[in-house]
Amino acid sequence: TELWVEEHLAEIHGFFQKYRASKAAILVSSVATARRLYARLKAYFEPYGITVGENTGLTSRAGREESRKQDILVGTSTVDVGVDFHINYLIFEAFTAGSFLQRFGRLGRHDEFEMYQAHALLPRFVLERLQEQAQAEMEREAFNEMVRTAFPGEQTFANYSKVWGVAQAAQVVVELQGQSKKDENSAFTEALIEQYERTYGTADKPVMARALKKYRAMVYKLPQIAEELRSFRGQSPLSCGVWDSDGELKTYDLFFLLANTEFEVIDTSLFMQEVRRRKLEEREFGEQLLYLKIYAYVPERLQMVLGLSYDVTAYLHTIQVLHDFTVREPHTTWNDQVNKRLKRLKLPAIVSDMPRFELKQRLRLGGLFPVYRLQDMTGNEYTVVFGQEALLLDSLLFAYKTKGDRALFL
Repeated sequence: TELWVEEHLAEIHGFFQKYRASKAAILVSSVATARRLYARLKAYFEPYGITVGENTGLTSRAGREESRKQDILVGTSTVDVGVDFHINYLIFEAFTAGSFLQRFGRLGRHDEFEMYQAHALLPRFVLERLQEQAQAEMEREAFNEMVRTAFPGEQTFANYSKVWGVAQAAQVVVELQGQSKKDENSAFTEALIEQYERTYGTADKPVMARALKKYRAMVYKLPQIAEELRSFRGQSPLSCGVWDSDGELKTYDLFFLLANTEFEVIDTSLFMQEVRRRKLEEREFGEQLLYLKIYAYVPERLQMVLGLSYDVTAYLHTIQVLHDFTVREPHTTWNDQVNKRLKRLKLPAIVSDMPRFELKQRLRLGGLFPVYRLQDMTGNEYTVVFGQEALLLDSLLFAYKTKGDRALFL
């Protein structure tokens, strides 16, 4: 996407010159891509009086509001849902039929413009499939169906409800039982259990009694996995306090920052002092894994390799609580401080001996599913997934066998 935009800057500028009141959106999947595009477009277009705004997970709330007023908005999925904005020029990338149709549907909602134009940036094989079927003029529904058939099917994690959904139901029941020590809510709790039985079990195979037993055992033996089941999406033990390159204070995921930024680790007290000076909510920034000051976003994503100091052969394809992770690549000045904190964490994770790209392709995980390279003490390379995504992957991988014996570390 970045390469395409760079090669077509003059063409984009020509559209704005020809249609003076135009508004554009460039929608990408990666926050880092959006950051780099924003900086490049701002430098190119603002001397011509064409304003550029950014709307990503790293943009402040005020910045997101302001971005919608600019001539060109560069954004990620944060602007895909729930916000209507007036545009007549659209550039977007899509890796699934759903994201294509949702993003393409942003164009043409308002009839105030003279000309409308869209550019979709797609995987080559999808483009070839579309070219085989496309006509110069098509009805909307026929076009939508063509798009749906051109993309590979999306992973729906159909087994998740059987593997982990019932555990989440058990968690709700256990918490209710803890709150109603007497008979206050017992009728409600029993009715809820019956509801869950109808959802997850069958008449001849009830599931909730076993699920409650397993969940209580999990809370005792594997509390980190139980915590993932309870947590909201987006919460993470890898969250860091970030003093961003735009001067804003925010929180973001360590692994993203390692692969996409140049940074330094700063003292907690210095960061929190700045939080208080700006009169921000301290609870939002407290108890982060690390506090980082970002100097720049790198032009190209860095390869990241995690390491473990033990053989992981025995842990394949089943969710585990693993510890002692370190960052082996990229090498930065701050690796010692990062690894010192990272090694302390006990993280719900699932490890596979399938290479990253094979895992994503075979299981149809999608381009943005967070999958990382891992090397253990034997030097063998694996794939690892953390947190709630590990729970999702566990619902797919339980049927897979390992590929055979691994070398033993002697």
